[in-house]
Amino acid sequence: MLHILLFLLKIIGIVLVSLLGLLLFLIIIVLFVPIRYKLDVTVKGVIKGEAKVTWLLRAISFRATYVEEQLRMKLRILGRIFYDNQEPGRGKRKKGHKKRPRKERSRKKKENAEFSQEKSKEKDDTLKKLEIEQKPETSDETELMKESILEQKADTGQNTVTYQRTEESLTNQSEELLKMNDDSGKIQKEAAKILETPQVKKLETDTGVLRSKVSDREPDFDEEDLSFFEKFVRKISDKINTFFQKIRAVFQKIKDIFKSMIDGVFHIKEKIRKIRDFYYDKKNNAGILSTLRSLQNILKHIHPKRLDVEFEFGTGDPCSTGQILGILAVFFAYYGDSVKIIPNFEDVVYEGRVFCYGRIRLFTLLIICIKLKLDDNFNQMIKNFKQLKEDL
Repeated sequence: MLHILLFLLKIIGIVLVSLLGLLLFLIIIVLFVPIRYKLDVTVKGVIKGEAKVTWLLRAISFRATYVEEQLRMKLRILGRIFYDNQEPGRGKRKKGHKKRPRKERSRKKKENAEFSQEKSKEKDDTLKKLEIEQKPETSDETELMKESILEQKADTGQNTVTYQRTEESLTNQSEELLKMNDDSGKIQKEAAKILETPQVKKLETDTGVLRSKVSDREPDFDEEDLSFFEKFVRKISDKINTFFQKIRAVFQKIKDIFKSMIDGVFHIKEKIRKIRDFYYDKKNNAGILSTLRSLQNILKHIHPKRLDVEFEFGTGDPCSTGQILGILAVFFAYYGDSVKIIPNFEDVVYEGRVFCYGRIRLFTLLIICIKLKLDDNFNQMIKNFKQLKEDL
Protein backbone atom coordinates (compact mmCIF):
# COMPACT_ATOMS: atom_id res chain seq x y z
CA MET A 1 0.00 0.00 0.00
CA LEU A 2 2.81 2.41 0.90
CA HIS A 3 4.60 1.52 -2.32
CA ILE A 4 1.49 2.49 -4.39
CA LEU A 5 1.11 5.76 -2.48
CA LEU A 6 4.73 6.69 -3.09
CA PHE A 7 4.34 5.81 -6.78
CA LEU A 8 1.29 8.11 -7.08
CA LEU A 9 3.12 10.93 -5.31
CA LYS A 10 6.05 10.44 -7.69
CA ILE A 11 3.74 10.74 -10.73
CA ILE A 12 2.07 13.87 -9.30
CA GLY A 13 5.48 15.42 -8.62
CA ILE A 14 6.67 14.67 -12.18
CA VAL A 15 3.49 16.24 -13.63
CA LEU A 16 3.85 19.37 -11.47
CA VAL A 17 7.54 19.77 -12.31
CA SER A 18 6.83 19.35 -16.03
CA LEU A 19 4.05 21.95 -15.87
CA LEU A 20 6.31 24.40 -14.03
CA GLY A 21 9.07 23.74 -16.57
CA LEU A 22 6.67 24.33 -19.45
CA LEU A 23 5.47 27.57 -17.85
CA LEU A 24 9.05 28.73 -17.30
CA PHE A 25 9.90 27.85 -20.90
CA LEU A 26 6.96 29.91 -22.18
CA ILE A 27 7.96 32.87 -19.98
CA ILE A 28 11.54 32.70 -21.30
CA ILE A 29 10.27 32.59 -24.88
CA VAL A 30 8.02 35.60 -24.33
CA LEU A 31 10.78 37.62 -22.66
CA PHE A 32 13.78 36.74 -24.82
CA VAL A 33 12.34 36.15 -28.32
CA PRO A 34 12.23 39.63 -29.90
CA ILE A 35 9.33 41.26 -31.69
CA ARG A 36 10.47 42.28 -35.17
CA TYR A 37 9.00 45.16 -37.15
CA LYS A 38 9.44 46.46 -40.67
CA LEU A 39 8.16 49.61 -42.41
CA ASP A 40 8.29 50.58 -46.09
CA VAL A 41 6.56 53.76 -47.33
CA THR A 42 6.92 55.41 -50.74
CA VAL A 43 5.54 58.78 -51.88
CA LYS A 44 5.43 59.39 -55.62
CA GLY A 45 2.27 61.29 -56.33
CA VAL A 46 0.42 58.51 -54.47
CA ILE A 47 1.19 57.23 -50.99
CA LYS A 48 1.89 53.50 -50.69
CA GLY A 49 2.98 51.77 -47.54
CA GLU A 50 3.42 48.44 -45.81
CA ALA A 51 4.08 47.61 -42.16
CA LYS A 52 4.85 44.16 -40.66
CA VAL A 53 5.17 42.94 -37.08
CA THR A 54 6.23 39.30 -36.46
CA TRP A 55 7.11 37.17 -33.43
CA LEU A 56 8.52 33.68 -32.91
CA LEU A 57 9.58 32.85 -36.48
CA ARG A 58 6.37 34.42 -37.86
CA ALA A 59 4.15 32.18 -35.77
CA ILE A 60 2.25 35.40 -35.00
CA SER A 61 2.32 38.07 -37.69
CA PHE A 62 0.47 41.31 -38.31
CA ARG A 63 0.50 43.09 -41.66
CA ALA A 64 -0.97 46.45 -42.66
CA THR A 65 -0.93 47.80 -46.23
CA TYR A 66 -2.07 51.15 -47.59
CA VAL A 67 -2.67 51.11 -51.35
CA GLU A 68 -5.00 53.33 -53.40
CA GLU A 69 -6.27 55.12 -50.26
CA GLN A 70 -7.40 51.84 -48.68
CA LEU A 71 -6.03 50.37 -45.48
CA ARG A 72 -5.99 46.61 -45.04
CA MET A 73 -4.95 44.78 -41.85
CA LYS A 74 -4.38 41.07 -41.34
CA LEU A 75 -3.53 39.02 -38.27
CA ARG A 76 -2.19 35.48 -38.70
CA ILE A 77 -1.51 32.92 -35.99
CA LEU A 78 0.29 29.76 -37.13
CA GLY A 79 -0.58 30.58 -40.74
CA ARG A 80 -4.32 30.94 -40.10
CA ILE A 81 -6.04 34.30 -40.62
CA PHE A 82 -7.71 35.42 -37.41
CA TYR A 83 -8.55 39.01 -38.44
CA ASP A 84 -9.05 40.77 -41.77
CA ASN A 85 -10.75 44.16 -41.82
CA GLN A 86 -11.87 43.85 -45.47
CA GLU A 87 -13.08 40.24 -45.15
CA PRO A 88 -14.42 39.88 -41.58
CA GLY A 89 -15.82 36.34 -42.05
CA ARG A 90 -12.71 34.90 -43.63
CA GLY A 91 -11.06 33.79 -40.38
CA LYS A 92 -14.15 31.92 -39.17
CA ARG A 93 -14.34 28.44 -40.70
CA LYS A 94 -17.83 27.06 -40.86
CA LYS A 95 -18.62 23.40 -40.30
CA GLY A 96 -19.38 21.43 -43.44
CA HIS A 97 -17.92 24.16 -45.64
CA LYS A 98 -16.61 21.74 -48.27
CA LYS A 99 -18.73 21.34 -51.39
CA ARG A 100 -20.22 17.94 -52.09
CA PRO A 101 -20.51 16.30 -55.53
CA ARG A 102 -23.70 16.58 -57.59
CA LYS A 103 -24.65 12.90 -57.23
CA GLU A 104 -24.73 13.11 -53.43
CA ARG A 105 -26.79 16.34 -53.57
CA SER A 106 -29.39 14.78 -55.94
CA ARG A 107 -29.57 11.65 -53.79
CA LYS A 108 -30.16 13.73 -50.66
CA LYS A 109 -32.90 15.72 -52.42
CA LYS A 110 -34.74 12.47 -53.29
CA GLU A 111 -34.41 11.21 -49.72
CA ASN A 112 -35.82 14.49 -48.37
CA ALA A 113 -38.80 14.32 -50.77
CA GLU A 114 -39.60 10.72 -49.73
CA PHE A 115 -39.31 11.66 -46.06
CA SER A 116 -41.74 14.57 -46.50
CA GLN A 117 -44.29 12.29 -48.28
CA GLU A 118 -44.12 9.74 -45.45
CA LYS A 119 -44.69 12.50 -42.89
CA SER A 120 -47.78 13.76 -44.75
CA LYS A 121 -49.25 10.21 -44.81
CA GLU A 122 -48.66 9.80 -41.09
CA LYS A 123 -50.50 13.08 -40.42
CA ASP A 124 -53.55 11.93 -42.44
CA ASP A 125 -53.70 8.63 -40.55
CA THR A 126 -53.56 10.36 -37.16
CA LEU A 127 -56.37 12.75 -38.16
CA LYS A 128 -58.65 9.83 -39.17
CA LYS A 129 -57.99 8.06 -35.86
CA LEU A 130 -58.89 11.19 -33.90
CA GLU A 131 -62.21 11.57 -35.77
CA ILE A 132 -63.13 7.96 -34.96
CA GLU A 133 -62.24 8.36 -31.27
CA GLN A 134 -64.24 11.61 -30.85
CA LYS A 135 -67.63 10.08 -31.85
CA PRO A 136 -68.35 7.91 -28.74
CA GLU A 137 -67.36 10.77 -26.48
CA THR A 138 -70.65 12.64 -27.14
CA SER A 139 -72.63 10.48 -24.69
CA ASP A 140 -70.05 11.07 -21.99
CA GLU A 141 -70.31 14.82 -22.57
CA THR A 142 -74.13 14.79 -22.00
CA GLU A 143 -73.70 12.94 -18.70
CA LEU A 144 -71.15 15.51 -17.58
CA MET A 145 -73.57 18.32 -18.43
CA LYS A 146 -76.30 16.72 -16.25
CA GLU A 147 -73.94 16.37 -13.31
CA SER A 148 -72.91 20.03 -13.59
CA ILE A 149 -76.61 21.15 -13.54
CA LEU A 150 -77.27 19.13 -10.36
CA GLU A 151 -74.21 20.66 -8.72
CA GLN A 152 -75.44 24.19 -9.59
CA LYS A 153 -78.84 23.43 -7.94
CA ALA A 154 -77.12 22.27 -4.76
CA ASP A 155 -75.04 25.45 -4.74
CA THR A 156 -78.18 27.64 -4.98
CA GLY A 157 -79.67 25.88 -1.91
CA GLN A 158 -76.55 26.58 0.07
CA ASN A 159 -76.60 30.25 -1.00
CA THR A 160 -80.17 30.71 0.38
CA VAL A 161 -79.10 29.34 3.78
CA THR A 162 -76.14 31.73 3.95
CA TYR A 163 -78.41 34.65 2.93
CA GLN A 164 -80.76 33.93 5.89
CA ARG A 165 -77.80 33.79 8.27
CA THR A 166 -76.49 37.20 7.08
CA GLU A 167 -79.96 38.76 7.61
CA GLU A 168 -80.02 37.55 11.24
CA SER A 169 -76.49 38.94 11.89
CA LEU A 170 -77.48 42.35 10.43
CA THR A 171 -80.57 42.62 12.72
CA ASN A 172 -78.40 41.85 15.76
CA GLN A 173 -75.88 44.56 14.78
CA SER A 174 -78.68 47.17 14.33
CA GLU A 175 -79.97 46.47 17.85
CA GLU A 176 -76.48 46.94 19.29
CA LEU A 177 -76.13 50.29 17.47
CA LEU A 178 -79.42 51.55 18.99
CA LYS A 179 -78.18 50.67 22.48
CA MET A 180 -74.91 52.59 21.81
CA ASN A 181 -76.89 55.70 20.70
CA ASP A 182 -78.84 55.66 24.01
CA ASP A 183 -75.57 55.46 25.96
CA SER A 184 -74.07 58.41 23.99
CA GLY A 185 -77.12 60.58 24.87
CA LYS A 186 -76.56 59.87 28.56
CA ILE A 187 -72.86 60.82 28.26
CA GLN A 188 -73.74 64.17 26.63
CA LYS A 189 -76.18 65.02 29.48
CA GLU A 190 -73.46 64.30 32.09
CA ALA A 191 -70.93 66.52 30.20
CA ALA A 192 -73.45 69.43 30.17
CA LYS A 193 -73.90 69.08 33.95
CA ILE A 194 -70.10 69.25 34.45
CA LEU A 195 -69.85 72.45 32.35
CA GLU A 196 -72.53 74.14 34.52
CA THR A 197 -70.47 73.67 37.71
CA PRO A 198 -69.06 76.90 39.37
CA GLN A 199 -65.42 75.78 39.01
CA VAL A 200 -65.64 75.56 35.21
CA LYS A 201 -67.38 78.95 35.02
CA LYS A 202 -64.62 80.55 37.11
CA LEU A 203 -61.94 79.22 34.67
CA GLU A 204 -63.85 80.71 31.72
CA THR A 205 -64.01 84.18 33.38
CA ASP A 206 -60.24 84.11 34.15
CA THR A 207 -59.33 83.28 30.53
CA GLY A 208 -61.60 86.12 29.28
CA VAL A 209 -59.81 88.64 31.53
CA LEU A 210 -56.39 87.53 30.26
CA ARG A 211 -57.46 87.86 26.64
CA SER A 212 -58.76 91.40 27.24
CA LYS A 213 -55.42 92.43 28.81
CA VAL A 214 -53.44 91.09 25.89
CA SER A 215 -55.70 92.86 23.38
CA ASP A 216 -55.25 96.17 25.25
CA ARG A 217 -51.48 95.90 24.98
CA GLU A 218 -51.48 95.30 21.20
CA PRO A 219 -52.42 98.50 19.34
CA ASP A 220 -54.52 98.20 16.22
CA PHE A 221 -53.12 99.65 13.05
CA ASP A 222 -56.01 99.37 10.68
CA GLU A 223 -55.44 101.33 7.51
CA GLU A 224 -59.05 102.48 7.54
CA ASP A 225 -58.51 104.46 10.82
CA LEU A 226 -55.40 106.29 9.44
CA SER A 227 -55.67 109.64 7.64
CA PHE A 228 -54.55 110.31 4.05
CA PHE A 229 -51.36 112.10 5.17
CA GLU A 230 -50.31 109.25 7.47
CA LYS A 231 -50.87 106.73 4.68
CA PHE A 232 -48.75 108.84 2.30
CA VAL A 233 -45.91 109.15 4.82
CA ARG A 234 -45.97 105.43 5.51
CA LYS A 235 -45.73 104.57 1.78
CA ILE A 236 -42.79 106.96 1.27
CA SER A 237 -40.94 105.54 4.28
CA ASP A 238 -41.44 101.98 3.00
CA LYS A 239 -40.06 102.89 -0.42
CA ILE A 240 -37.04 104.62 1.13
CA ASN A 241 -36.34 101.57 3.28
CA THR A 242 -36.56 99.20 0.31
CA PHE A 243 -34.26 101.51 -1.75
CA PHE A 244 -31.60 101.56 0.98
CA GLN A 245 -31.91 97.79 1.39
CA LYS A 246 -31.27 97.32 -2.33
CA ILE A 247 -28.23 99.62 -2.21
CA ARG A 248 -26.92 97.71 0.81
CA ALA A 249 -27.39 94.38 -1.07
CA VAL A 250 -25.52 95.74 -4.13
CA PHE A 251 -22.60 96.89 -2.01
CA GLN A 252 -22.56 93.53 -0.23
CA LYS A 253 -22.40 91.72 -3.61
CA ILE A 254 -19.52 93.95 -4.76
CA LYS A 255 -17.72 93.30 -1.50
CA ASP A 256 -18.18 89.53 -1.89
CA ILE A 257 -16.89 89.66 -5.49
CA PHE A 258 -13.75 91.54 -4.51
CA LYS A 259 -13.22 89.20 -1.59
CA SER A 260 -13.53 86.13 -3.84
CA MET A 261 -11.12 87.69 -6.37
CA ILE A 262 -8.55 88.40 -3.67
CA ASP A 263 -8.96 84.87 -2.29
CA GLY A 264 -8.55 83.47 -5.83
CA VAL A 265 -5.34 85.45 -6.35
CA PHE A 266 -3.92 84.22 -3.05
CA HIS A 267 -4.99 80.67 -3.93
CA ILE A 268 -3.22 80.87 -7.32
CA LYS A 269 -0.11 82.24 -5.65
CA GLU A 270 -0.19 79.34 -3.20
CA LYS A 271 -0.51 76.86 -6.09
CA ILE A 272 2.43 78.44 -7.94
CA ARG A 273 4.51 78.30 -4.76
CA LYS A 274 3.76 74.60 -4.26
CA ILE A 275 4.60 73.76 -7.90
CA ARG A 276 7.84 75.73 -7.64
CA ASP A 277 8.80 73.94 -4.42
CA PHE A 278 8.06 70.60 -6.09
CA TYR A 279 10.21 71.49 -9.08
CA TYR A 280 13.21 72.80 -7.10
CA ASP A 281 13.30 69.88 -4.66
CA LYS A 282 16.51 67.87 -5.11
CA LYS A 283 14.86 64.45 -4.78
CA ASN A 284 12.17 65.39 -7.27
CA ASN A 285 14.81 66.61 -9.73
CA ALA A 286 16.70 63.35 -9.34
CA GLY A 287 13.49 61.36 -9.90
CA ILE A 288 12.68 63.37 -13.06
CA LEU A 289 16.21 62.78 -14.37
CA SER A 290 15.95 59.03 -13.72
CA THR A 291 12.61 58.84 -15.60
CA LEU A 292 14.06 60.78 -18.54
CA ARG A 293 17.08 58.47 -18.58
CA SER A 294 14.82 55.41 -18.60
CA LEU A 295 12.75 56.84 -21.46
CA GLN A 296 15.95 57.50 -23.36
CA ASN A 297 17.05 53.89 -22.89
CA ILE A 298 13.64 52.63 -24.05
CA LEU A 299 13.78 54.79 -27.20
CA LYS A 300 17.34 53.65 -27.85
CA HIS A 301 16.24 50.01 -27.64
CA ILE A 302 13.18 50.56 -29.87
CA HIS A 303 15.22 52.57 -32.41
CA PRO A 304 15.42 50.72 -35.78
CA LYS A 305 18.60 48.83 -36.61
CA ARG A 306 18.46 50.13 -40.14
CA LEU A 307 16.92 53.37 -41.36
CA ASP A 308 17.01 54.56 -44.99
CA VAL A 309 15.25 57.79 -45.91
CA GLU A 310 15.40 59.35 -49.37
CA PHE A 311 13.57 62.62 -49.80
CA GLU A 312 13.44 64.85 -52.87
CA PHE A 313 11.73 68.20 -52.52
CA GLY A 314 11.36 71.40 -54.44
CA THR A 315 9.12 74.45 -53.94
CA GLY A 316 9.57 75.85 -57.46
CA ASP A 317 11.52 78.81 -56.01
CA PRO A 318 15.28 78.30 -55.70
CA CYS A 319 15.49 80.78 -52.80
CA SER A 320 12.93 79.07 -50.55
CA THR A 321 14.29 75.63 -51.49
CA GLY A 322 17.77 76.68 -50.40
CA GLN A 323 16.45 78.10 -47.12
CA ILE A 324 14.67 74.82 -46.27
CA LEU A 325 17.81 72.85 -47.17
CA GLY A 326 19.86 75.03 -44.81
CA ILE A 327 17.44 74.41 -41.93
CA LEU A 328 17.53 70.65 -42.52
CA ALA A 329 21.33 70.64 -42.67
CA VAL A 330 21.44 71.87 -39.05
CA PHE A 331 20.02 68.51 -37.90
CA PHE A 332 22.56 66.45 -39.88
CA ALA A 333 24.31 65.42 -36.67
CA TYR A 334 21.12 63.66 -35.48
CA TYR A 335 20.14 61.71 -38.60
CA GLY A 336 23.61 61.31 -40.24
CA ASP A 337 24.03 59.24 -43.40
CA SER A 338 20.76 57.34 -42.96
CA VAL A 339 18.80 60.28 -44.41
CA LYS A 340 19.44 61.51 -47.96
CA ILE A 341 17.93 64.84 -48.93
CA ILE A 342 17.87 65.76 -52.62
CA PRO A 343 16.87 69.38 -53.42
CA ASN A 344 15.19 70.29 -56.72
CA PHE A 345 15.64 73.98 -57.52
CA GLU A 346 13.51 73.97 -60.69
CA ASP A 347 10.28 72.00 -60.18
CA VAL A 348 7.71 71.51 -57.43
CA VAL A 349 8.48 68.01 -56.18
CA TYR A 350 7.67 66.14 -52.97
CA GLU A 351 8.75 62.51 -53.30
CA GLY A 352 10.54 60.05 -51.09
CA ARG A 353 10.90 56.65 -49.52
CA VAL A 354 11.21 55.47 -45.91
CA PHE A 355 12.50 52.00 -45.09
CA CYS A 356 13.34 50.72 -41.63
CA TYR A 357 13.37 47.54 -39.57
CA GLY A 358 14.24 46.68 -36.00
CA ARG A 359 13.35 44.53 -33.03
CA ILE A 360 12.00 44.92 -29.49
CA ARG A 361 12.93 42.53 -26.69
CA LEU A 362 10.52 42.52 -23.74
CA PHE A 363 13.23 41.40 -21.31
CA THR A 364 15.21 44.62 -21.92
CA LEU A 365 12.12 46.78 -21.38
CA LEU A 366 11.32 44.84 -18.19
CA ILE A 367 14.84 45.41 -16.81
CA ILE A 368 14.60 49.18 -17.52
CA CYS A 369 11.20 49.39 -15.75
CA ILE A 370 12.43 47.37 -12.73
CA LYS A 371 15.48 49.64 -12.34
CA LEU A 372 13.23 52.69 -12.45
CA LYS A 373 10.84 51.21 -9.89
CA LEU A 374 13.70 50.38 -7.48
CA ASP A 375 15.05 53.93 -7.64
CA ASP A 376 14.37 55.76 -4.32
CA ASN A 377 14.32 59.19 -5.95
CA PHE A 378 11.66 58.07 -8.42
CA ASN A 379 9.46 56.65 -5.64
CA GLN A 380 9.84 59.83 -3.56
CA MET A 381 8.96 61.93 -6.61
CA ILE A 382 5.77 59.87 -7.14
CA LYS A 383 4.76 60.38 -3.50
CA ASN A 384 5.41 64.13 -3.70
CA PHE A 385 3.49 64.35 -6.96
CA LYS A 386 0.46 62.62 -5.41
CA GLN A 387 0.62 65.00 -2.42
CA LEU A 388 0.86 67.98 -4.78
CA LYS A 389 -2.14 66.72 -6.74
CA GLU A 390 -4.20 66.45 -3.54
CA ASP A 391 -3.17 69.96 -2.42
CA LEU A 392 -4.06 71.49 -5.77
